[in-house]
Amino acid sequence: MHARIAHVEASLRKLARARDVVRRAEHDRVVAALEKLERHARDLDIQFQRIAQIQAELDEIKRAWQRIKSTA
Repeated sequence: MHARIAHVEASLRKLARARDVVRRAEHDRVVAALEKLERHARDLDIQFQRIAQIQAELDEIKRAWQRIKSTA
C-alpha cells in the first residue's frame, strides 16, 4: 500500500512540474484520490491491528482451555 502511495505522490510531483499538461481541477481530483487512498490505508492498518489483538486473545483463551482440560 505504501508503495502505491509513493508512486502516486511521484506522479503528482511530475505533473506539478509540467503545469501545461494538467489543469487545476484534474490535479485537485488526483490529490483528493490520494487522500482517500491514505485514509483507506490507515483504516486497514487499524483493522489489521484489531485482528491481531483478537487473535492474541483467542490464543490466550485456547491455552487456558487446554490447561483446564489437562487438569480435569
